[in-house]
Amino acid sequence: LYGDSYGTYFSQTFAVRHPERLRALVLDGAYPIAGLSPWYPEIAPTIREGLRLACQRSAACKDVPGDAGTRLDELVAKLREQPFSGTAPDGEGKTTAVTADPPSIAHLMFSNSTNLVVFRELDSAARAYLENQDSLPLLRLIAEDRKAGESGGRNVQPAIYSAASFVSTSCASYPQLYDMKAHPADREAQLQRAIAEKERSEPTIYAPFTVREFEAVSLEVSVLDLCLNWPQAPPQLLVGSPAAPNAVFPSIPVLVLSGDLDPLTPWPQGAAAAKEFPNARQVIVENTGHVSALEDNDNCGSEMVRRFVETLDAGNSSCATKVAEVHVVPKFAVHAADVAPAIAGAGNQATDSDLRITAAAVQTLGDALARWWVNDSGKGVGLRGGRFKYKTAGSHSIYKMDFLRWTDDVNVSGRADWDYNFPGAVTADLKVTGPSGSRGTLRIKWSCRVPGTVAQITGKMGNKKLAPTIYAP
Repeated sequence: LYGDSYGTYFSQTFAVRHPERLRALVLDGAYPIAGLSPWYPEIAPTIREGLRLACQRSAACKDVPGDAGTRLDELVAKLREQPFSGTAPDGEGKTTAVTADPPSIAHLMFSNSTNLVVFRELDSAARAYLENQDSLPLLRLIAEDRKAGESGGRNVQPAIYSAASFVSTSCASYPQLYDMKAHPADREAQLQRAIAEKERSEPTIYAPFTVREFEAVSLEVSVLDLCLNWPQAPPQLLVGSPAAPNAVFPSIPVLVLSGDLDPLTPWPQGAAAAKEFPNARQVIVENTGHVSALEDNDNCGSEMVRRFVETLDAGNSSCATKVAEVHVVPKFAVHAADVAPAIAGAGNQATDSDLRITAAAVQTLGDALARWWVNDSGKGVGLRGGRFKYKTAGSHSIYKMDFLRWTDDVNVSGRADWDYNFPGAVTADLKVTGPSGSRGTLRIKWSCRVPGTVAQITGKMGNKKLAPTIYAP
């Protein structure tokens, strides 16, 4: 039996109730049915550490002075003191009014709505705001997260995700901070007592966010007060867990897959689920979010599942440490002069200024490709202007860009072909206009699913030959 996300909860329950019907079990993005805390204490430290790991693993971020976790702390502290509002494009390119405050950052990190984009851009957006008062990258992340969260995530249809089903399942099966057999009118007082006690005994459980800031996040994410008004459970109903306190977990082979960047079912919850079963193995897949085997473009989690189903042994799991790192944005810049130059190669004739414009153009392309994760319509806008559109054909997305701007002074137009499947080939032909009338044509190629991949660039800037490389965006 294979289960992913809530399917792991169902599958564990099935295993406990009908062990004779199972040969083996795969739990992908798992959390335990026994001993699950209604506080979900694993989430905040795992995601804060994930932000630090993403920076540490990315060549564009690892040498930035300081620590990504510390910068997150600084950002939240500043927004707690001075929240602010502004406008930014959401994932569909619509200008949206949003507020940057601790609950909005908490939702951004914990909701999974825009997970990969967050790990790619949050640290850089925090640096842009804290160091240069450039708030646009941060506001855009919040706007994109809010839009994606309205439907449960990218391309999620009601038949796949139902908020009503989520609430009914949560309130019937998950532990709460109040008694689900109590009348709804009595639960608010129970909740407030629990929160007051947690603020006293463990105020940093959601650090860098306070308990109250976490509670202020929308219901489907913080879940602390999700079920306050749910109907009173009848006395005979088992609530808080589908497993009885004396439940016996079968000794069948169990494979647990966990992404180390998963904000919904963090790998420590997967470890707790694995611990329930006498014959379980957990594999933590690096640089991976929620669910590892479905839509697996890296051929790692899916291959382990196939081997496990066939042989009851997942076999060699070394691929879990070889999934390509998140390519963190090196720095959000307003002007090309502030962008680190591409690295000149043999035969390059371009100047330092040309190489900075080239690097800005590459980041503009990467920024447009990253919007795929937050866009449903097939069209969007650049961070600082211009437009793009794309269409999907098989495993490829074909992009067309018109005067796209990632910095204020570099315009990028052209076409890109991105194949999602391993090795993730990207090929782009771009026309670039930069400061002081600079003009160029670029061909850019890299493989996005290869660890440490570097983009190869050829072309001309004016009459000068370009032959640089740059850490891929």
